[in-house]
Amino acid sequence: MRNIELRQLRAKMIEDAKQIAGKAAAEKRSLSNEENETIDRMFNDEKSLMAEIERIERIDKLAEGVREVANEVNLRGNDTEKSAFERYLRTGRMERALNTADDAAMVPQSIVEKIETALAELNFFRQRASVIKTTSTSTIPVVGDITVTVEGESDELAETEPSISGKTMKAYKMSALVKLAEEFVEDTGFDIFSVLANRFADGFSDKELDLFSIGAGSTTVQGVVTGATAFNNGHVTALTADGILNFYHALPQKYRANACWIMNDAIQLVLRKLKLKSETDGNFVFYAPGVAAGSTDSLLGKPVFVSPTMDSAATSAKVIACFGDLSKYQIADRGGVQMKRLNETFAANGQVGFRAYKRIDGQVMIADAFRKLVMSVG
Repeated sequence: MRNIELRQLRAKMIEDAKQIAGKAAAEKRSLSNEENETIDRMFNDEKSLMAEIERIERIDKLAEGVREVANEVNLRGNDTEKSAFERYLRTGRMERALNTADDAAMVPQSIVEKIETALAELNFFRQRASVIKTTSTSTIPVVGDITVTVEGESDELAETEPSISGKTMKAYKMSALVKLAEEFVEDTGFDIFSVLANRFADGFSDKELDLFSIGAGSTTVQGVVTGATAFNNGHVTALTADGILNFYHALPQKYRANACWIMNDAIQLVLRKLKLKSETDGNFVFYAPGVAAGSTDSLLGKPVFVSPTMDSAATSAKVIACFGDLSKYQIADRGGVQMKRLNETFAANGQVGFRAYKRIDGQVMIADAFRKLVMSVG
């Protein structure tokens, strides 16, 4: 209920701002200083409300994940394995069935699935990109555009062969550390599975969002910004409605149907204030969808997703937004999740450490399916 009330309040605030701007437009005048201050205050309040809404929804999702894990009866359908893994987490005693080459425990598949489900809920890349599971280095074929010809009934068919290239998906190791008080670890009433699964999912999600956005490639994951085709904004610091429209149409039409925007929250705030024609008509480029649960804000009809590690200021040479079809971005998960119990590292603080490892890669498959908005060099 609280979340619905907040969304209703947010929708009313947006509508009030539009009415203020619309009134000035009807009177054929610019916004007064007081009206500008009121709208700016509404934008800031709306941003705070949206952050609170997202926090509530995220907590609800994680709470649901905790309940699901708590109700899990078997790990890989085998209660013996579940017991062995729990004994390792609580005591550090490793049983042969769990051991890996580097003395970490292989996390049972049911827990891996819980982590992966939480990752998909928290990370928009995993919701929209192509995801595969691999056991070794894999080459993904990329087929270029095909040529279509038209011949008469009796004409010989022309032979056309599309270009085929390959993208090699490697494996880069992510690791995350969680520290728990010894009292909790030893308490059999403490749901250690749920806590660790959700904490690791949260940590992996934040790192994946960073890598899939701006990863440098070559020796690590390639982010969409790195692999996208550049489009120059034409200004050193100015962001205009015309500039955003030009950027939108720079992406080939065939990739726009499934396209989305990726940007920093600070850039999103700047774009929220842009209007299509003049400063007084109240016709904002950015559209906020209102109170529908799970809805996503949109820009020119395409969903907008926030990536905190992207550039936050529209200044010289910065990449301030990416626009493209994320189905042309490939994510590869190598193997399962491994976990290691650190018995001595934090013992002086009365804590037990748990480190989880996960191997991933990500690459842009078709650079032309993405555009990145680059500010001019000043």
